Amino acid sequence: MFAGGRDNHLPEVKALLAFVAAKQKVGPLCGGAAAIVAKNRGAQPIDDAWIGQWTVEFANGVVETCDLVKEGTANVTEPKRRSPGKVRDSMNGVVVLAFDDDRVERWTKIGHRMVVEHWASSDQFPGGAPVLGIAERTAGAKK
Repeated sequence: MFAGGRDNHLPEVKALLAFVAAKQKVGPLCGGAAAIVAKNRGAQPIDDAWIGQWTVEFANGVVETCDLVKEGTANVTEPKRRSPGKVRDSMNGVVVLAFDDDRVERWTKIGHRMVVEHWASSDQFPGGAPVLGIAERTAGAKK
């Protein structure tokens, strides 16, 4: 993982982050992203590949655990934060999560990992600068 920059030298970390940055410049990963979060619709079901417990290490050093459920609900736990949430959109290997504490995350599947973009407030999504992280399935979690 790359929290605190200790793994920034690893080719796979560089490749994951470069891929997402390049893809965002060409076209947003989720069209109409702000409208997706603003709509108060229910949770959207997700593909089996997303289901399970994930550990995310962010570039700012924060580590979170996120449980994703088939029906499209999520629970996130960090050292100073705990919140339920819902999948608001799922398409083309991208999932947008909106949490009850007004935070938003966009997860992009790259192989067996996920690149996670985190916005501390829904009004910053998608135009504000996110904190980037890499998610890996937690050891022993459903595959």
